[in-house]
This record gives sequence, C-alpha cells and structure tokens, in this order.
Amino acid sequence: MFRESIIRLSIALVILVVVLSALVVSDYLTRPKAVTLKDLGLDEKAIEKTGYISIKRGDGKEIIIEKKKSEWIVNGYQADRDKISEFLSSLSNMAVDADLGSVKGKEREYSLDRLSRIELILKTNGRKSVLYFGKPGPYLHSRYMTIEGRENIYLVSGLFADSLGYELNDWREKRLFNSDEIIEISVETTQQAWIGKIGKDSLEVTVDGKSKKIEKEEFEKFKIDLDSFRAEDFVDKPGRDDLKYFEREVVLIQLKQKDGRIIRLQGAKKDEDYYIFRKDNSETLYLVPVYRLEFVLENPIESYSGSKN
Repeated sequence: MFRESIIRLSIALVILVVVLSALVVSDYLTRPKAVTLKDLGLDEKAIEKTGYISIKRGDGKEIIIEKKKSEWIVNGYQADRDKISEFLSSLSNMAVDADLGSVKGKEREYSLDRLSRIELILKTNGRKSVLYFGKPGPYLHSRYMTIEGRENIYLVSGLFADSLGYELNDWREKRLFNSDEIIEISVETTQQAWIGKIGKDSLEVTVDGKSKKIEKEEFEKFKIDLDSFRAEDFVDKPGRDDLKYFEREVVLIQLKQKDGRIIRLQGAKKDEDYYIFRKDNSETLYLVPVYRLEFVLENPIESYSGSKN
C-alpha cells in the first residue's frame, strides 16, 4: 500500500514538472521580442560619436552642444566634456522597456504634445535623429519617448532621462583648470604665501621658507582637493557691484601646466559661502564655494601633515 502511494506520488510529480516546463516554454515562445535601438532605427555607435546635440523644450528654450575640433561648446560657452560623454554613453545604452502602442490621441497624457515634450536632435556625419521625450516614467531614470517618423510610444530608461532636464549651467565646464596637467601651484593671500611642486607621487611644498614633502595618503588627498576646485555658478557679464569685491583682500593663484603655460586666478571673498574668481583675461567670473578652497587658504604643511602636529 505504502509502495503504491509512493509510485502514484512520483508519477504526479513527473506530470507536474512536465506541465510546468510546457508552460515556461510556451510563455517564452509567445513573449514579445525585446525592442532594441536597432529596431527603432537608432545606431548605438553613431550616438556615441555624435558631434551635435540639441535639447529643446516646449517653452522654446534650447541648449545646443557642438564639438569643435577637440572641444565641446554649449551655447557659446566651454562645456563639461565628461558630462557630455556620460550622457551620450547612457543614451547609446538606452533600455527600451515597453512598447505602448500608437501615440495618437495620447500626446497630452504622456506630455508628448508640442508644448510639453523635450525634443532631442543628434547629428552624426550628416545623419540626423530626432527623438521626443515626455514625462518621467513610473520608476527612476525613465521617460516616455517617441521618434520622428514613428507612431509608437516607448517607455525607456537610463541616466540620460534625468540629464534631459539640465539647465544651461549644468552643461558648462565648472573646472577652472585641468588638475591632471598642473605641475606647480603658487598661492598668495594676505596671511601667507606658499608654493607646491607636484610630482608623480609627491608634493614638495614650501611655506614661508619652510619645506616639506607630502606623500602617500596625504598626497592623494591633495590631488582630490585640487581636482575639486570648481565653480558652482557664473557671472558672464559682471557689473560694478560684482567687480567691487576685488577691491578688498584677494587671493592670487598661479598654476603651471606641463606644457609650460601659466593660468592666473584672482579671487575675492563674496560672502561667508563663496569666493568670486576671475581667470586670466576672461570676462566671466566664477563663483567657487569656500569649502572647495580650504586647501588653498590653509597652511598646506599643516593640512596635509596627517596628525597636524
């Protein structure tokens, strides 16, 4: 009796496994094929090599990013090449999560009407692609999208979905120099003057005649601080009120690059949170947070001494 029960149970389990396997195979065979960029007429490699980007909102605001020789320019200003590279990389790896069918009659529902949508134009070697993005999707980094010449709405995702909402200043280059190219820095304030010679593995710093070699973890910390010297905002057409700050105490910074060129920065305290800088002969002023300047304003021998004794 017991043996017969075991046999019946075994047969039942085998039948269950067969049925479940059939259902899995059936689901796989009937499941809609995943949509790829190629299916949408988009070339991943062409996107990554794009030399022209236009992001236009329904209100008429347009951001134009162009590659001129080796530099990226956004609306006439130097652009953040790393941010653009990340944007194009994310766009070329866009995930098409769902095909929602025809857009007709649903434009306003998905913010894909002319007054609400974001128009993205990419140009690569004479080839032009026009994509329209609507409201954010139901999860992080997602948006609804249509493509010029196609009727369907697609739910897509990737970090690019957030970047489409960037303002002009978000695309601009905020670094006043390339820290990887700097081999010497000299700083002069009303309290002190110091100079640092930057090597491959160390910083030779001299403050008021006293020298010290900074290495290992403290040198890595200095390199991070140097690379963090960035603006948060700009004053492109400074007036008298903007320039009056330079009548007070100023910070003079001179940076020597590997190619021998010198970058000169003049800074003045704007308020408790910001310093305002001008670079060489540029008309634009740069607003740099105080916390990004502490390594410049403090004594580097003490700042990078580890124990600070």
